[in-house]
Amino acid sequence: MFIWQKIKNFQISTFNLSLVVSIVLCAFYNVTFWNKVSNVFPMDFGNFLFYISLAVTIVGLQTIVFSIIGQLRILKYFLIVIFVLSSFAAYFMDSYHVIISDRMFQNIVETNKNEFLSLLNAKLLLYFVFFGVLPAFIISQIKIIPSPLKKNGLQLIATFLIIILTALGFGRSYANLFRNHKQVRYYTNPITYVYSLIKFTKKNLFTSTPPFTHMGLDAHAATIPERKKRLMILVVGETARSENFQLGGYKKETNPLLSQREDLVYFSNATSCGTETSISVPCMFSLFERTNYNDVKGRYYDNVLDVLKRANVNVLWRDNDDGCKGVCDRIENEDLNRLDHNEFCSEHECRDEILITNLEERINSVDRDQLIVLHQRGNHGPAYYKRTTEKFKKFKPECTQDDISLCEQETIVNAYDNAIVYTDYVLDHIITILQKYQDQRDVAMMYLSDHGESLGEMGVYLHAMPYLFAPREQIHIPWIIWTNHKQVIQKLSGKKEQEISHDHLSHTLLNFFQVNTEVYKKNLSLFAD
Repeated sequence: MFIWQKIKNFQISTFNLSLVVSIVLCAFYNVTFWNKVSNVFPMDFGNFLFYISLAVTIVGLQTIVFSIIGQLRILKYFLIVIFVLSSFAAYFMDSYHVIISDRMFQNIVETNKNEFLSLLNAKLLLYFVFFGVLPAFIISQIKIIPSPLKKNGLQLIATFLIIILTALGFGRSYANLFRNHKQVRYYTNPITYVYSLIKFTKKNLFTSTPPFTHMGLDAHAATIPERKKRLMILVVGETARSENFQLGGYKKETNPLLSQREDLVYFSNATSCGTETSISVPCMFSLFERTNYNDVKGRYYDNVLDVLKRANVNVLWRDNDDGCKGVCDRIENEDLNRLDHNEFCSEHECRDEILITNLEERINSVDRDQLIVLHQRGNHGPAYYKRTTEKFKKFKPECTQDDISLCEQETIVNAYDNAIVYTDYVLDHIITILQKYQDQRDVAMMYLSDHGESLGEMGVYLHAMPYLFAPREQIHIPWIIWTNHKQVIQKLSGKKEQEISHDHLSHTLLNFFQVNTEVYKKNLSLFAD
């Protein structure tokens, strides 16, 4: 009761509150940032003054911003929001070393109930209560005395001069940190996520919608007398990385079934278009290359599925993940997560075998060229152990925590590898189905992942790092092609170590279905001679 009264009676000026809050945020909410800095500048006596300068710079800049907001008489509400958001940012950066970019806010908006529930744990609750609710409550109770405009202006000028003075003499250190180690600055809390939130808001709320642009209007199937109808099943994996595929040289037997097949090719140097589903999936089906791709082209331009449909290919998208990110909006699609398949579904999600239920019926119902896209749940984290049943838990012990930062790395990898074993089973089953049709049709199965995953290397978990400095584990993906034509397999085998990327997918599909169009690029087709 005494402490309660003390808090309610406590008075502080906007500038002093801004300074105190900035110090608290810098000291307690930026643990990961300071750890990243220490990787560049060891915490020794020689770097002590630079650390002081860096702390003064961060505290000073935040104090200036908070004080300016204080003049608008909304500082209390602003700081309450900052503490709550900063508690979540601190948790995810401290636990997984993720960066809160504008793309991360896009992921948050698109997160479904199952993903949200998988992220809830005791550690997150503790961060929220002690770093979010508690300081926010204190801020809500104290009395803030607005600083006179003139006095506040002088304080801000003095703060800026102090920043300049403490930074003098450390220009080379600052340049080294923010030019050569750009990723470090993205761990500042709350600076980074506030900037990212502004960028996300501007892009989604204050940007006009462009007109939709059609591509490949000239698309048509090549006229080839008496050729068989073509059937491809394209499997889009989720969060699978090449490093953990036995077919790519991984020491553990994660592909016990596919490794027994001689009629497939594994491409060992494939890279993704992005490090998260919301970027990679639209990009990989886009007719633009990654270097010329952006969100507008992903949303408001035809993709390869549209072009194939225009060329009279029957296209079906079956989804067991979190949607097609707009790629399948103009073709037939099924959200299997919403269907009642008790055999493969638990309370919150369905296993990937649901993708092949009634698959033969769908194939038999079509009497022309056909592409079926299966979007996997795959290796979706962090709860990798939930992707498999006991039958596929080949590697033990496995991490059974939703907060994988609490697990030993070996158990995390085991859970992740078990999910790949399950994918191996699903892919092998798909090939077995396709073999039933190889006398009547030209058939093929292609599998590639949307992006990779970090499993604790260098302290980094999950994915969604900015592409510029993402670790290779997040962009190095598995890519597999199976077909019933031995000569095609022989030709593809000569390319298995070639550097390929998501840029090749659209043109490989156009080539397989022998679609003639001005947007086709032969040099990006894996089937081209």
